[in-house]
Amino acid sequence: MKPSYLIATALCDFYKLSHPEQYPANTEYVYSTWTPRSNKHMPYINEVVSFGIQTFIKKYLLKFFKENFFSRSEQEVVEEYRDFIKSTLGIEPNVERIRSLHQLGYLSLEIKAIPEGDKVALGVPMLTIVNTKPEFYWLTNYFETLISCQLWQPMTSASIAHEIKRVLKHYADSTCDNHDHLAFQAHDFSMRGMSSLESAELSGMGHLLSFTGTDTIPAICAAKHYYGNGLPNDYLIGTSIPATEHSVMSAHTKGDKAKMADEFDTYKHLLTNVYPSGFVSIVSDTYDFWHNVENVFPRLKDIIMQRDGRFVVRPDSGKPIDILCGTLDCKYFSDEEDLAIHCEEVEDPQDGGFYCVDNDEDNVYYKVVNGELVVYEPTVEEKGLIVCLWETFGGTYNEKGFRVLDPHIGAIYGDGINLKNMKEILGKLKEQGFASSNIVFGVGSYQYQYQTRDSLGFAMKCTSTICDGVEYQVAKEPKTDSGKKSQRGRVKVTAKDKYVDGLFAGGDYSDDLMITYFKDGELLIDENIDTIRKRLNS
Repeated sequence: MKPSYLIATALCDFYKLSHPEQYPANTEYVYSTWTPRSNKHMPYINEVVSFGIQTFIKKYLLKFFKENFFSRSEQEVVEEYRDFIKSTLGIEPNVERIRSLHQLGYLSLEIKAIPEGDKVALGVPMLTIVNTKPEFYWLTNYFETLISCQLWQPMTSASIAHEIKRVLKHYADSTCDNHDHLAFQAHDFSMRGMSSLESAELSGMGHLLSFTGTDTIPAICAAKHYYGNGLPNDYLIGTSIPATEHSVMSAHTKGDKAKMADEFDTYKHLLTNVYPSGFVSIVSDTYDFWHNVENVFPRLKDIIMQRDGRFVVRPDSGKPIDILCGTLDCKYFSDEEDLAIHCEEVEDPQDGGFYCVDNDEDNVYYKVVNGELVVYEPTVEEKGLIVCLWETFGGTYNEKGFRVLDPHIGAIYGDGINLKNMKEILGKLKEQGFASSNIVFGVGSYQYQYQTRDSLGFAMKCTSTICDGVEYQVAKEPKTDSGKKSQRGRVKVTAKDKYVDGLFAGGDYSDDLMITYFKDGELLIDENIDTIRKRLNS
């Protein structure tokens, strides 16, 4: 097999290659911890989800090192390392540690970690790594770069997705009869905006721990590959529905101005000829979104209501809360009597103020003019998409008294969605009397890719060494930044928000929540995504 262009012995920051000679003489063991230290850049995350460990071990510690180091000849890997150092640094390197590792035949490391799917509080270590043979003390922090590079994103995205689900569950608890919609209410739209295919896979798998809806197909494939152990063939890792894009919609108009102004024929064709049944999402803002809402959809009502399936409207531009919930700043009342009581209690109603009464079928709007209530007919832009769909297609009231759109119609919004505007939208829909299940959110790269390792302050730091048989508890403790203080000595995690440091090798770790994932070239834990999902959502 042709070796990778990546060099197994140089899969790190450059300065790592000079560290073996820099450690104190007779260093035998180096022990380090991996910890999310801060949420100052992501204050809405208070618990961090452990995830991505099996992927890292299988992909790099096992497959990559086997193919590109241990399965090749000793001479090949030694010369490869020597040639690289001579060509980049112009020096003759010490290659004996490379030769010794190859002769050993496996990576002399032990990695313990919080079980994937479990959560810990900020500041609690999630992973520890230590060499298992004294001559390979240099291996521990050689892998710091790769561990950091490969783990921060799946853990960050899994934590974001879990928080999104917590928010969705909060609104479902207050406005819905059940949680049946939650697995599909946040849909991963992020792949096209991710930094690479690998980042799309890692982040997308993190999303899939909390949700089943995704358009990131490689994440489904990666989850099946790395977390498919023992899963039945029909196990649903992720899924989606047919959907159009702007190229489809504009292709149908063929540059005809009349067809751009009114897309009725395009919608009719898609809903009768291409998708006469089933779910289909149609992007609706290629030209005039509000014309479609006000004119096209009502003309399609009979077709939509007779289909065995759901037509999902997808706006794709504008301010999300305004598109979905309208621009009127209304106070909402259940009937005219409540409104009248309110107005009696208000001594001087503000001119220009708006009120809305839900009379079961349609909202009735009022505007204050010269201190009096006057019936007001808002524009579709002022009402927003969800109200307009209710007025056109109707629906039912659930047991909690909130409106649920007819199952033949739905809405998804995926442009610039993040946790902040998601909460605003759900809050406004609740004010308007709608169950949170009426909207699906497309979560894109703005939420998942607009992050770094510093978003949750991930860092791997050495906290214990053994030299000449004596163990030393060490720590990083900069006076210029107390937030970067590390643990001291070996550690164990005794609860999701509690750890104990200041420990030594050979201590009592029977209550440690971290488990051994990898030791001396072997993967000891191989769980499937169903197990991890259940652990996260238990």
